[in-house]
Amino acid sequence: MTEATLPNTGPQPRPADATRALLEATLKRARWTIFWERLWPALTSLATAIGLFLALSWLGLWLWLPPLGRAVVVIGFALLTLGALVPLGFMLWQSALSPETAASAARFTLDNYRTAYASADTARLLANSLQFACGSAVLAFSFGAVLAWINERTDTPFKALFFALTLVPLIIPGILFTVSWIFLGSPKIGIVNLVLQRIFDTDAVFINIYSIPGMIWVDGLHYSPMAFLLMTAAFRAMDPALEESAMMSGATLPRILWRVTIRLASPATAAALLILFVRALESFEVPALLGLPAGIEVYTSAIYDAIHAYPSEIGLASAYGVALLVITSLCVLLNLRIVDARKALAHQPALRELPQLVSIGPVPLALRVMPLVLKAHSDAIPDECPHFLDKPVVHLFGPLAREESNDFVSSVNKL
Repeated sequence: MTEATLPNTGPQPRPADATRALLEATLKRARWTIFWERLWPALTSLATAIGLFLALSWLGLWLWLPPLGRAVVVIGFALLTLGALVPLGFMLWQSALSPETAASAARFTLDNYRTAYASADTARLLANSLQFACGSAVLAFSFGAVLAWINERTDTPFKALFFALTLVPLIIPGILFTVSWIFLGSPKIGIVNLVLQRIFDTDAVFINIYSIPGMIWVDGLHYSPMAFLLMTAAFRAMDPALEESAMMSGATLPRILWRVTIRLASPATAAALLILFVRALESFEVPALLGLPAGIEVYTSAIYDAIHAYPSEIGLASAYGVALLVITSLCVLLNLRIVDARKALAHQPALRELPQLVSIGPVPLALRVMPLVLKAHSDAIPDECPHFLDKPVVHLFGPLAREESNDFVSSVNKL
């Protein structure tokens, strides 16, 4: 008889090891809970002392104010409390609570911060958010600053109409603008891809709007008018005598732009980039419609997923919101330091003079009005693209485009 051979399954974990690991995790959580319970009264006492000190400090000023001034202070403080302090306090409070269900009540925990900042997805989420926000801010500022310089420092025609058209994209809702670009650059139903595939007789995808570059392009293009308005105000407030002095000294136009114009506009540039960066960081339409279908998550889309989970993870969403608050605060502090460092360059002339316009040169009229044509075309995109399936040119591609578009519309309605 041959001896039966038992399969070698390797060493099996003992039940005592699993129990010990569970006990250590429970003790660790209990230590954090006890630490927070002991620290919270100290923080409360410190906040109370600071509040009393500020109250006593402002008491003397309060007594000197007239009744109308006191009413204005009370109303302003109430608006500040309702508009900023109450949402901030609610976010911080909810970030330290576990999800509440029918079987268990909400309890104090730090698991939301561990999940938000100590998980494997933390670095990916932060990298996607910063890449999207920085790219969108730089692209929007590049378009807006160049168009503002053309409108304020050159002799381009139709300036009044050019300026008025920049306000149109700000009126268009972001979700409509994003859907319009989906109909243009989608890999399956995009007009650009369908036309190029038919021209070159191929199934290759030429433009994929569902990507980080596509998200940056759509968001940056949509908010470039905001940068245009900010830089237009900066160029109008600058002293043109400095640029004219550099021109009379023999400096070339690129050297004047680099050594004089850009340095004088650096405080406005920092402020514009800050506003665009913060706005892109809190943007939701583009990450939801272009990022989530491709598996690209940023902080705003992660907040959306956490709220719509079951049970609703309000605490995790609030923890993500704390990250956005910290990043925004750091940007504000950085902007204040930049502005303080550049205050010496802010020269205010005693008498305002009109700047000497830079001649575009002997170029064709079509090239001179090209910015105007591009602005008019970008403003017309959101009105035309949602109805592109009714155009005769798209009927050449058969029912595939219509079927894919119907699937897209149904997916949008689920958001």
